[in-house]
Amino acid sequence: VHHGRTASTLYYSPSSLCFACLPRGPEDMLVAMMLAASSAFCSYPQWLIPGVGTQNRCDHEDGCPLRIINDANCSDDLYGVFPDTVCHVECADVRASATSSFTCALRESSLYADGHWILSGLPLNCSLSPPPPTPTLSTCTSDDECSGQEGCCSWDNEVAAHTVGVCGEICLLGVFNPPDSKVCPATGPLPNSECQAPGLSCEYDPHCCAATGLCSNTTYATCTQNFWQVAISDLFCPLDESEPPSTTTTTSPSPPSRSARPPYNQNPQPRSTCPATAPIPGSTCEVPEALSCEYDLVCCESSGMCFNTTFATCDRLRGWGVAMSVIVCPATCTEDSECATGLSCCNWDIHLGAATSGSCAEVCNLGMPDAPAALSTVSFALELAGDLSSLDTVQVDLEIRQAIAAAASVDLSAVAVSFSAGSVIVRVSVRVRAADAPRVRSTMAMQLATESDATAVLSAVRAISLVVLSIPDAPRISSPPAAPPPADSSGDGTGVIVGGVVGGVGGAAVLGLLVTAGLRTRTKRKELLATAVNVALPAVHNIGEVSMAAGQRSSIQDLDSKASLPFV
Repeated sequence: VHHGRTASTLYYSPSSLCFACLPRGPEDMLVAMMLAASSAFCSYPQWLIPGVGTQNRCDHEDGCPLRIINDANCSDDLYGVFPDTVCHVECADVRASATSSFTCALRESSLYADGHWILSGLPLNCSLSPPPPTPTLSTCTSDDECSGQEGCCSWDNEVAAHTVGVCGEICLLGVFNPPDSKVCPATGPLPNSECQAPGLSCEYDPHCCAATGLCSNTTYATCTQNFWQVAISDLFCPLDESEPPSTTTTTSPSPPSRSARPPYNQNPQPRSTCPATAPIPGSTCEVPEALSCEYDLVCCESSGMCFNTTFATCDRLRGWGVAMSVIVCPATCTEDSECATGLSCCNWDIHLGAATSGSCAEVCNLGMPDAPAALSTVSFALELAGDLSSLDTVQVDLEIRQAIAAAASVDLSAVAVSFSAGSVIVRVSVRVRAADAPRVRSTMAMQLATESDATAVLSAVRAISLVVLSIPDAPRISSPPAAPPPADSSGDGTGVIVGGVVGGVGGAAVLGLLVTAGLRTRTKRKELLATAVNVALPAVHNIGEVSMAAGQRSSIQDLDSKASLPFV
């Protein structure tokens, strides 16, 4: 910059003013200050605004709960902004919807006039209350062990009789079509009359005080040991200041007649005195002191029960006090896949996913880990056109199992198949929970009603075209197979899959795949292999080969590649 006699060269960057040589004279000093002011700005708003950071960077010791709002003035990719620029911020947690602002200002005491950020909006509180804990379901053997209006729900239609499956009885508020025994009578019951809902409490006869507007029920009925216990209380109201004191003697009112009692009212209150909508916390209340109002009804779709979640109480000095609660409904389900990891879909009517007519609905529950599920097998046989050599392959085996699993709506691991020669017979077994066996049998009976229907089911097999000629065995339920023998710990600890080929009809081969776990010693393996393929022990020359009636020898290792561990 040239000023007559002397030249002073100034070098400056956007963020600071760097002097190569000091100015000489007041004119040069004034120019330097003007240049400094014009070049000052606030650097990196996305990191240097107090409390502001980005997802991957935070430069503040107290944390970075705020984020820049990208707009025409500011964004999270700027080097800086000039004085008087306003940047808007919001909470990093988008659930907190409030916003605020910071303004870039100059530090007047600095010769170099660098910028800094000042809060120009309202302070933000980005802290959020932690989510409510997921309620745990308590186990029970009777309603008496449950709290409040919860009932003891079971999966075998016998309350308090523990099931054999993975689910145990639990205390649950949810209801599907609640039975009459769990609903308060429309009018107050007579003392010592019979009831079928132990622990159920009902209130009747609301009375309101004119001076305060407060209302209370005066008759209380509790079902105890299948009989109603009834108590009646008096409601004493303060005198209305506008009325002169009574000079007559008052006596306790006699109980009203049973027929004149109004219907049950769980939360009696003069509705006309409560605001139509929930009041703002701290706002002035013009209703009677200590009046409580409830709002924001939430209903559980799985149960049909509803609960208010906002509660407002009037305090003439402090205004409305408002409290809120969170209702967590049990997750309903129709099958295990709809439940979170580790949970099972538990039901009360032996038909998974079918809502009961009783007081309980299907819910996801951890169940009882020490109670393994009882299993049953649904089996059937199909006669296929073709020859054994073209059908008995790993790929065809897999695709048939996939087709059956899809038709039965079960997991692939539950399905096992075996082949026999002639016009090829494929025998299928589907192992499922005992409670699910009727559904699977019914489903497969419909899917395999005719040969054409069965052919359609197997149309999903791509490795070969399959045609069903007949259905020798219709789907049926058989008893669960016996548990495998205990493992012999004296061997090498290696488990193997065994299989065999034996003589079939007319000398043709019959293939069967079996699964046996925990075979430890060579002798034990030979014994079990002989039993599995229905031959005498001497026919088993070694673990890999068996003498067959048709003179054929087959390697277990070959059969091993075709097995799929359906029962492990």
